[in-house]
Amino acid sequence: MNRAGTWALAGGLAVLACVLTAITPQAHLTYVTTAMKAPFEVPLGIGDRSTSRELIVTPVAVRVARSLHVEDQAFEGSFVVFELIVDSTGAQPDSTLEHTTLEIDGRTYTPTDRSPGSLESFPLVAGAPVTGMLVFEVPADAVDEHARLEIATDGTARFDDVLVLDVDLGSLRSVGEARYKEVAWAG
Repeated sequence: MNRAGTWALAGGLAVLACVLTAITPQAHLTYVTTAMKAPFEVPLGIGDRSTSRELIVTPVAVRVARSLHVEDQAFEGSFVVFELIVDSTGAQPDSTLEHTTLEIDGRTYTPTDRSPGSLESFPLVAGAPVTGMLVFEVPADAVDEHARLEIATDGTARFDDVLVLDVDLGSLRSVGEARYKEVAWAG
């Protein structure tokens, strides 16, 4: 093959590569980018201790209540109450539970502000586990659904791990009232 034929073949292959790149669907690139940003999920189970990069969490109990008693006040409604023991691994100093959400039927809830000094804003120190509650106020029709609790120290829960507890709220016995307990050192 002569010199001109080699250049023509190389140019033709370059054009073909450009055409193939242009007509190839880019969905795989979107998936790869999204997957890289997605958190690594660490499953939680009631009574089981689970460890992520920054947290050690043991869910103690989950309850559905029709009223919440905080100090001398009572609030009526539908509440999902999680009792947890939480500790920091020390990987990140001054950790807090910046990402604490409950997802039910496609809707996302954050802990209620009716419970002062709750677990999600408590500073965690490695080697000093604390026990406390996460309380979510939800619509009455949501207490029979499947719920997903997510806990992480990163507020966006991207690029890191997130602890996940899946609960069938309909299988839980509803209690009339839940008494709020402030965060305390576990021991």
